[in-house]
Amino acid sequence: MRKHHLTVALIFAIPGFALAASAARPQAPAPAPLQVPAGFDIAFAMNALYGNYDAAVGTSTSTAPATGLEHTNFQPGQKVTVKPFFAAASSTTGEVFLATFAVPANGEFDCHACAPLIGAAVFVKSGDAWKLEASEKPDIIFGQYGVPAAAQLFQFGPRHNGIELSYTYGGQGVTDTHVIFLVAWKGGFSQAWSGIVSSDNSGYCGAQAPSPCYAYHVNLKFEEGLVPGYDDLTVTTAGTDLSSDSQNGIRSVIGVQHLRFSDGKYVPQPRP
Repeated sequence: MRKHHLTVALIFAIPGFALAASAARPQAPAPAPLQVPAGFDIAFAMNALYGNYDAAVGTSTSTAPATGLEHTNFQPGQKVTVKPFFAAASSTTGEVFLATFAVPANGEFDCHACAPLIGAAVFVKSGDAWKLEASEKPDIIFGQYGVPAAAQLFQFGPRHNGIELSYTYGGQGVTDTHVIFLVAWKGGFSQAWSGIVSSDNSGYCGAQAPSPCYAYHVNLKFEEGLVPGYDDLTVTTAGTDLSSDSQNGIRSVIGVQHLRFSDGKYVPQPRP
């Protein structure tokens, strides 16, 4: 059983509001130094994924996808620089999961809305060599300031792991924490579940603001289900949210959703 509970609160300065001001430009934390599992060949992995790797700077070159970039700061097919930012070995299978992020090869890419493109791969040991089992070129838009989200392994079955990505986005007094679960599926990677796991407007609410205060959080719990080898996912939400229908502008958000793994995704299912 695995339980994930993320609650993060950040307060951002808003010009013209009675909040703490700072001349420094907000920046997302830089990715932690890449920790490569013992015996894993990162140069081989990056060459296998992108056909090139510059070990001196730790990057490969590739191109952005041709489609799906309508609401991003990328141009279809433009040259990008790709860097690995997460690598971890499964304690149950020995598979190594790798996550990469891509930014435009030229120009600055550090605005608040500058989300990098995330790629993923999983490698298995075959004799003395590593073999690519599944991969997804950078096409998952996730992060901010040109910096990738935090990453860690999660387990959704006795012998099934995936990559959990999370980051917190703040603006105009509102703070949201987003999570995506990536799982290897049919040679690629599927976004098995994604959503906001905490949200509040504590940066600008109440008596000195036009909006009442709200806050909610989501618990994510994996537990054995009816699909052999794959856990179910229970999503429990608790707290308050804004509402235009209630007298005080706030509504209660309390509920439980049961999801079952099907074709690479977690989908709603009635509880048996």
